[in-house]
This record gives sequence, structure tokens and C-alpha cells, in this order.
Amino acid sequence: MGKVFITQFNKYSKNDYEVASEFGDLEYISSIEYENVKNSPGNAEIREDIFKFLKIYDNENDYIIPVGDPLGVILITSAIFSLYPYCNILKWDRREKKYVPYKLPSIDSLGNLK
Repeated sequence: MGKVFITQFNKYSKNDYEVASEFGDLEYISSIEYENVKNSPGNAEIREDIFKFLKIYDNENDYIIPVGDPLGVILITSAIFSLYPYCNILKWDRREKKYVPYKLPSIDSLGNLK
């Protein structure tokens, strides 16, 4: 069984991700929001968090729950797509009240878009 990586920890979030543990152990990638400030120490910390994540990420077995700061989600998924042709995403289904797995293809794997 793989791991479920939640893109951002937010102590104020009311979301309970425990139901996603059927897909693997839960881990957070970062707790920092990306800042629009040149040379921000927080942005450097996010990069370090992403590099640490990529060292342990198993694209065959692990999943991502994309939540939190949209820029952080973009950075994380871009990093995955720079290494792999797809990303395993867990998306919340409100009707079923559970996470549903998706294999999200990279744009490159879709072929010619013109």
C-alpha cells in the first residue's frame, strides 16, 4: 500500500482526511503558502519540502490530495509531471462521501493539442 500526500497542512481546516487512509498512510507535503515576494524564506522552504517529497514519492502506488494554496498545488503537480507521465489524484465525491482515485495525465502524454 502506498502513501497519500496532502499538499498543504492547514491547522484551521475543517477537512478530515482520515477516510483517504484506505489508499495509504497520510502525510502532508508542506504547511507553507507560496508568497509573491522575491527571495522569500517561505518559498525556499516550500521548495525544500517538495524536494523531500519527491525523494520518497512512488508514482505507481502513492496518491495526492490537492488542497490548500493553489500555487503550492501547481508547484507540486508540476514537479511530479516533470518526472512522470501521470499523477495519481484523490478527488472527494460529495455524493458518495469518499475519495475517488484518478490517474491524471500530463499534458505531454495527451499528444498534439493543436
